[in-house]
Amino acid sequence: MKKKYLILCMLLLTFSVGCSKGREGEVSTSIQPEVTQTVTESGEVGIQVYTIDMNSMQSVSETVYFMEGEKVTAKNILKEVCELFKANTINIEVNGIKQKKDVLYVSFAKDSAPIVDVSKKVEEIILESIAKSLVDNLEGVEKIVFQVDDGAYKSENMELGENEAYWWK
Repeated sequence: MKKKYLILCMLLLTFSVGCSKGREGEVSTSIQPEVTQTVTESGEVGIQVYTIDMNSMQSVSETVYFMEGEKVTAKNILKEVCELFKANTINIEVNGIKQKKDVLYVSFAKDSAPIVDVSKKVEEIILESIAKSLVDNLEGVEKIVFQVDDGAYKSENMELGENEAYWWK
């Protein structure tokens, strides 16, 4: 009787370990972002970035193009995203960008969007759009930390800890 009980326990343990490993694999592969780049006939490289749709008040993707040989960097991506928001009359001023290991720090000026003069919804769309644009297009970036003048992020609508990640893979 003990032998049958032991065999049954071993089979259950083996089955449960095997099932949990399968689930882990499914979860980890389903959260991997897809980096999609397109190349035009003239050699321009197109990447997907995010901006705001003022009618639906949602973050939407848009393709931006870089000239042949121009590197896709955090600075260039941010420049393009800020230009898209500016076309929607939202002026974003970035004071600095720095990367430490897998964390990218983006510092905003204290007197521009998303810190002042935007609703909570618009602020969230700005932060989400910038974070997704950077994480989806830069290898090695796992987390985005937003700051104000190189300090903790604090706006009219929200506050984050000094090194608190707003977005991560």
